[in-house]
Formats: sequence, C-alpha cells, structure tokens
Amino acid sequence: MKTIGIYAGHDQGAAAVEDGRVLLAMEEERPTRRKHAEPPPHHPGETLAWLAGQGHTLQDADRVALADPLPHQGALRDGIASVELDVALEPKVRLVEHHLAHAALGVAWSGWDDCHVLVIDGGGSVSYALAARAVGGRLEEIARDDMANARSIMNPGLFYLLCTQALGFKPVRDEGKVMCLAARGDKARFPRLFHDRYEVKPFEVTDRRMPGAERKDGTWTPSRDAIREIIGVDPQDESVRADVAAQVQDFFEHLVWTDVRAHVPRGCRLALAGGCFASVTINRQLLDWASEVFVAPAMNDGGLAAGAALYAEQDGLLRPYRVPHVYLGHDAGESSADPRQVARRLANGATVGVCQGRSEYGPRALGHRSILADPRDPQMPAKVGGQLRRDLFMPFAPVMLDEEADRILEPTWRRAAHAAEFMTVAFAVQEGWRERLPAVVHVDGTCRPQVLREEVNPFVYAVLREFKAITGVGVLLNTSFNRHGLPIIHGAEDALDHLAEGCADELVLGRGGEIDG
Repeated sequence: MKTIGIYAGHDQGAAAVEDGRVLLAMEEERPTRRKHAEPPPHHPGETLAWLAGQGHTLQDADRVALADPLPHQGALRDGIASVELDVALEPKVRLVEHHLAHAALGVAWSGWDDCHVLVIDGGGSVSYALAARAVGGRLEEIARDDMANARSIMNPGLFYLLCTQALGFKPVRDEGKVMCLAARGDKARFPRLFHDRYEVKPFEVTDRRMPGAERKDGTWTPSRDAIREIIGVDPQDESVRADVAAQVQDFFEHLVWTDVRAHVPRGCRLALAGGCFASVTINRQLLDWASEVFVAPAMNDGGLAAGAALYAEQDGLLRPYRVPHVYLGHDAGESSADPRQVARRLANGATVGVCQGRSEYGPRALGHRSILADPRDPQMPAKVGGQLRRDLFMPFAPVMLDEEADRILEPTWRRAAHAAEFMTVAFAVQEGWRERLPAVVHVDGTCRPQVLREEVNPFVYAVLREFKAITGVGVLLNTSFNRHGLPIIHGAEDALDHLAEGCADELVLGRGGEIDG
C-alpha cells in the first residue's frame, strides 16, 4: 500500500508512506525558502514534485491523505480543488482530522503498541486538543477540547501564541524565544497575572470576571495593552519582559498539567504531538507523571502530512515502529570529509556547517543540516549567535555520543531515551558537566540534547569520537544551519550561500546527491 500525505496550511508539506512506514517527507519551506511556507498557495507543489521525482506520484499512489483543516471546509471534492489537486483523484482521497494526524505520527513513531497520546496545539478544524489511548494500532478517543464549547475562551496553544505577540515576538514563529526568555525571568514578580483572570478546568478555560460568558462576549485575552493595564508597565519593556515570559511559561504549564491530570493515567507510556510539545521544558516535567515519554520529532504542523498518510493508509489502523531517524528529505549526498580533520578544526574554535545526506523532517537539525562548534568555550554562543544573527538569550543545544549520556544527563533521561535522539526533551545536566559544557547548558542548568547512536549518523558520530580523543569531551554544540529568520538550509546551494554570508567558518558538503530545487 502506497500513500501520499499532504498538508496545505502553515508548515505545509508532503510525505510518502508505504506499508506503514514513512519513506520520504519534507516541509515546503525547505525548497521554497519561505519560512513556514505560509499559504497562499494552499499547495505544497515543490515538495510534491520532489516526491514524484523520487518515484512517488499522486497518480501511482493507492491513497492520498489530506490533513485537515483545509482552506475549504466543505465537501471532499471542494477540498481537493482548494489544494489544487486533480478531481480525478477523488476516489483515492481520504480526509484526516488535524489532531488524529498529529496523534497518528506520535503513536506510530513511538513503536508502542499500547500507550496514551496527548495532542495540544493552537487548534485544528474541530478541536484544540485530543487525549486518546492507542491499543493494537487503534486510537480510542478519551476527550477533546472541542471548539464547539463556546464557554472555553482559551487553550494552551492560543494562550502562548497571544502572549508571544504581546511580548513583541512573531506569533506562530517565536514561541520558542518566549520559552528561552522565561528561564531568565522571575515568575514570582507577577504571580497572579493570569491565574486571577482565568478559571482552569480540564479542556475548559473561562473568564473569572465574566462567569457564563462566551468567546463572543469580549472575554479577556492577554494582549500587550491588557497586560500593561494590570502590571503598569509595557510587557515589551526590557525591565519586565523576561519576568512576564516566566509567568507566561508558568501558566502555560498549569494549563497543560490540568489536562494531563484529568485525561492521562499516571504511570502510562505517553506519546506527545502538536505544537505545544515543542516546549522541551513541559516535556521534561511530564516524566514526573508518565513511565516513558516520546515526542513526535515533527510535533508541529509540518508533521501532519506524514501523520495523515499513516492514519489513512489502513483506515486508522497504525503499525507502530520505533522510528530510527528522521532523515527523510532532500538528499545532499554523503560527506567524504575526514572526521579527524573536522574535529581538529572544531577543537581550535572553528564553526563548521554540515550539509550531507537527507535533510531532517521537523524543526530540529540533527547533524545533516547543522552548525557544529566547541561546547567548552563560554564565548562560543556569542560567536555562533552573531554568525547566525540570533538573539543572544537563545541557548544552544548539544549532540553527544550515546555512551556519554549517562555521565552527563540526569538519570531520568533514560525514560525518554528515544525522544532524546531528536532534541525534543530537556534534561538537567549533572554537576561538574555544567562547567565543562558552558556553551550548551541553559541558565536553568538544563540542555536539550541529541543523543547520537553510530548507526544513525556515522559521520557526525565519527567527528564526536575524534573530538573526544582530542579534548576528552564527546559532545559538540549543534544548532540548525540557517541564518535567523530563514528556514533550515535545503541543499548545497543554500549551504554555500550561508558560508559566503559568514554563517560558518568552514563547510562540510555531501557529494553526489540530488540537484537542488
């Protein structure tokens, strides 16, 4: 069975699935160089053309899965036309609801036959969140945060989006900046900022000062002016910005925990998906509740194409498998660089861009489209941040040899070991290592690691081994290879352009891969 999955909203893209496994997947932003590939057009045309060039055409597919919401909420034929597909495909097209597509990806890639799954984001077509149990590949719905409930005026994803905007960042893009800034703030400075306004119940948030009111009744929302009215200072003022961000993060976690306690059994295996679980701090906290945690590597809407295809292939029957990697995109070819020479340059302070193999699916760079640097140098974040034009408060993450993880990370990392391969959970760094790895440890003493196995990425693993032989440290700084505000690089042409712009000191390129485009 061959299935093509398509999502046509922001972070749109396409995926090819065969017999329950994702073979290829890519987000449209990579080839188009438009961040998030925000529509219009509602059509991941370049990604579909790339799939066709790899032998996966819409015409040859047994099924075509469209992840909802579509730009046209109506009949199937209207939906097909709205994403610019041939209506002749109608007999093989299946619509997959937004949160089911998210859930399918989390469950399928976890490899668990029996687990719970929680999806929370800014909203789909019919709901803001979904809690379910997966047994034998079937999703059994437990509860939804239903959009039809007009009394529920807020949800975790929408709350974080609005607060991101109120703090002067770009919504649906810079939520990660708010999370990073929050670690530098004092949540106790404005302890009741949001708690005094909102009454929080599982999958329902109401306005304390307008009991019984609905969304249409002008209930309170966390805008810049509304927050300023309460605290007496513009929330974008640098004197309070981090402290407001800390309270935003605190209340967001309160919202998520309220849903978890109500709808997720304690001690279960828990798969997570949806944009809210890009928050590595809440993912870490959930290890206090679940026996194991897995986060879909493409937890954002970019993962919907693959999730929809997995769900639609056998009418909702999933075949979970422990996804070994997410190198599923454009192929830049394998590197022939000498790992020892690369490690020496890194140990001498160079920043090295890497563009090799297939690009990663999802928002994390995992060694195929990465910038690597020395994690021991406390000045390295300023250097890399300056080269990439990043805000200086944004932390950097490490990639480490799997054999080093037990020595460096808190013991609980083992209960999210699979997720740790994809940089989706934060862990406390053990004493002694915080001082040795200042470039990749956040101000709160945590890091967001990629724990690397040799068979997953032999080249970067070899560089790590050589770097350890030189320095005694089997860890490198690993961040995405892109100038701030741009998508992660697509192929060799983008890598060379970034090198010319000074985004890295040196470049490792693959050879013999696909032509960019």
